Amino acid sequence: MLDAFGIRQAVLVGHSFGGGPTMEAALLAPERVRALVLVDAALSVGTDDALAPESPLLLRGFLAAQPLRDSVVATFLTNPMFTRQLLQGFINDPAHATDDWVRLYQRPLVVADTTPAVGAWLPALLAPDAVAASERPASYQGLKVPVFIIWASATPSRRSTRGSASPGSRRKPSSR
Repeated sequence: MLDAFGIRQAVLVGHSFGGGPTMEAALLAPERVRALVLVDAALSVGTDDALAPESPLLLRGFLAAQPLRDSVVATFLTNPMFTRQLLQGFINDPAHATDDWVRLYQRPLVVADTTPAVGAWLPALLAPDAVAASERPASYQGLKVPVFIIWASATPSRRSTRGSASPGSRRKPSSR
């Protein structure tokens, strides 16, 4: 995408589950990244010698059966009638799944071919055949870009947020 827009370097921002893909992009092409901003990033950093877990046979069979997989995706993941319940399962306080947030999460669901795209991505999420670079601590050692990390407390009503930055980066707590 950077090439399509004629951009040599960019500041990448990853929020929540987007933190992992953002780190993967930075680790795969660090020369294209000016800086990283990770907001409440859900990074799953393990050990350097970790192996991808063997997925259960039933799960692998389900994921390989594209018509069945896409039917389940259409019923529960990309069905606007289930957006609120799905969102409530991912947040600390289900009351925060307001109508405005639900409408925001539903916006991409009207894009053509969203269901098959989510279905095609599901195996990489649920049954990866390799451990991602962002899950290996050693991958981070060679990263030379400034990283700004923002995370909030586990209780949304406290509104206390802490920030952390890599050497040479500025530190600024969030005011949310």
